[in-house]
Amino acid sequence: MSHVEITKLKEGTRPILFAVHASGGVLTYGRLARHLDSNQPVYLLKGKGLDTARHAFRDIHHLARCYAEEIVRIQPDGPFMICGRTGEIVLETGQQLMQLGKTVSLTIVFDNAPHWEWSKGKEPGRLRRVVFRARRRLSIATYHLLDRFGALSARVSPQLQTVGSLSLFDRVRIKKFSEKRSPIRPKRINRDLFVDYVVKPYRAKLVYIQSIGQKHKKMDYVEKWKAIADEVVYHMTPGEHSTMYEPPHVHVLAHLVQKECDAAVGNVWNNEGDGKES
Repeated sequence: MSHVEITKLKEGTRPILFAVHASGGVLTYGRLARHLDSNQPVYLLKGKGLDTARHAFRDIHHLARCYAEEIVRIQPDGPFMICGRTGEIVLETGQQLMQLGKTVSLTIVFDNAPHWEWSKGKEPGRLRRVVFRARRRLSIATYHLLDRFGALSARVSPQLQTVGSLSLFDRVRIKKFSEKRSPIRPKRINRDLFVDYVVKPYRAKLVYIQSIGQKHKKMDYVEKWKAIADEVVYHMTPGEHSTMYEPPHVHVLAHLVQKECDAAVGNVWNNEGDGKES
């Protein structure tokens, strides 16, 4: 039984661009797919239950392994092209494909940085690992506590606001917190997958596309990716982190993605042709 849901955002005869899900779904990648070449297929892979607290994945390695196996089942032969907004999941899917003996021709990360940076050839020490994991676990516990408090405040706020003992400011604050925190949001639940995960060196080419908005906020993640991947190609696209997938910015983003897809497919086919001739 597969733990992965597959949404065919766009059909075509070219090699498939697989979008792996952690944040951003049909709407986000659907807009991007519509602005790619008419013959460029895009499939969205999403772990079943990731939007609830009842998913079957132990950690990112397990999730990425399921994604990689599903990709190979759909498209047994390369070139393999993957993309996504959550860098760890994208890269780990690529790692799992390589472990299956496949060559990853294109890896694209959109406007995201690794939560853990490696210096090339040097692993973090034991103390840093312990501190890192402790901070992750504390962060996750805090998010779940806030979500539960939000759900509770959603139930009690109508009664509190009728008492009249609260100021107008307090009533507005309770109402906003209730709307924001209840029910538990998938983004918070998915953090559990990251607790013990450390990004490993990526022995393939990585394309990093950053929004101008992130650049202006001094969130320049290029150097972090260069410390992880063997080769990094950097592009900048207009918009913010959430608007780069919307018109008119999505036109520029789609042009960059299609350009990289064409290059990846062309390189593989050229190499195969060279091999046959020799």
